[in-house]
Amino acid sequence: MSMTEVLYRDATPADAPACADLLQDWLEATDWMPDLHGRDATHGWVTGHLFPSTQVIVAQGQAGLVGFVAVDADGQVLQLQVAEGARGQRVGHRLLALARVRSTAGLSLWCFAANGAALRFYAREGFREAARTEGGNAEGLPDIHLVQEQAA
Repeated sequence: MSMTEVLYRDATPADAPACADLLQDWLEATDWMPDLHGRDATHGWVTGHLFPSTQVIVAQGQAGLVGFVAVDADGQVLQLQVAEGARGQRVGHRLLALARVRSTAGLSLWCFAANGAALRFYAREGFREAARTEGGNAEGLPDIHLVQEQAA
């Protein structure tokens, strides 16, 4: 897949099921990540919570969605997901760049400490650690709050 094959656009409600599937596929493929709710609950959360309350940008490949980012009004990235086959193709970079342009306060997010690949990605994207927890989330996993100030 090359970057020219990917279209970036604002999501519509019709994109919610594909976004939920990208998230659930990652949950099921990640051995350290507990799947607390299952596919139906993931679909319900994405459709009922994520889409109505955040700005969602999708990456559309020739065969369907290959990624999405959901950012709330305060610049909190609630979800960034890239399909396994699209990783390493700068899809995540481009999604964050588009979110960054729309955020007046800069971006922040929480990342699980066990997600080394994501932590390395966010470091390359200019995020820095602001705080850590020992697992005060539904999954009970340590996580790291990362921030990226808006460029002047």
